[in-house]
Amino acid sequence: MKVLVTGAGGQVGQEIPAAAVARGHQVDARDHAALDITDGAAVAAAAAAGDVDAVINAAAYTQVDQAEDESERAFAVNENGAATLAGLGLPLLHLSTDYVFDGQSPAPYSEKDLAAPISVYGHSKLAGERAVSAVNPRHLIVRTSWIFGRHGGNFVKTMLRLSGEHDALRIVTDQRGGPTPARAIAETLVIMMEHCVLPDFHDWGIYHYGGTPTVTWLDFAREIFRQSGATVRLEPTTSAAHGARAARPANSELECAKIFRGFGVVQPDWRLAIADLIASPGAEGPHR
Repeated sequence: MKVLVTGAGGQVGQEIPAAAVARGHQVDARDHAALDITDGAAVAAAAAAGDVDAVINAAAYTQVDQAEDESERAFAVNENGAATLAGLGLPLLHLSTDYVFDGQSPAPYSEKDLAAPISVYGHSKLAGERAVSAVNPRHLIVRTSWIFGRHGGNFVKTMLRLSGEHDALRIVTDQRGGPTPARAIAETLVIMMEHCVLPDFHDWGIYHYGGTPTVTWLDFAREIFRQSGATVRLEPTTSAAHGARAARPANSELECAKIFRGFGVVQPDWRLAIADLIASPGAEGPHR
């Protein structure tokens, strides 16, 4: 098959081409410079030129705190851009987020649970989900959480960098979720794409895919430093004391039974992916 990948400069987007090629597919990978998904004419031209069978959208505005002051920009990409891709009428795999939930549930969130974002970023991503659903019935929306990988900025890279700069770090303990390796997300999207282009496929809709086990950010940091061998004193703190501009869900744990039933995909153990990243951390950057 031939797949158009948008957002190919991001954490997941940079992993998708290799995952697709490894399974025998052709890829037209476009980062933001190569394709602005809010430009309808450019999107249509890219799809037509490549004789595309499906689209995987990993493009998004992901600056969670900055979005509080740049809501127009966040919605332009996360809602309008997603709608533009959906308008192609091709099978669309669209990457979404745990931030569509308020995080107040004591249990893992299933696909049937009410979405109630508490940040501009979360609202923009939920608007994108709804736009995709309204425009194109042939969609697979994949919500994931706490992404980390070899490319771009993320929590693991930030911890590794800070471990060389500080003897002690204050890490939030009142948020919990499932860290998810970017490579595992990419591989899952490709598997789902292979299913959804089959003529008898009808299981369109929303799916959850997050890493296991569930941890707090402090637990996550402890495992990173255990594997890296860094000696850093970790001090617990709260989200309120941390003072982030945008609110985060306290509970980001995702129930992932549906994606296993539909596609045979199991939750990745994020602890196994940390060693690979520690071996080649690449460029560091801020995490969301």
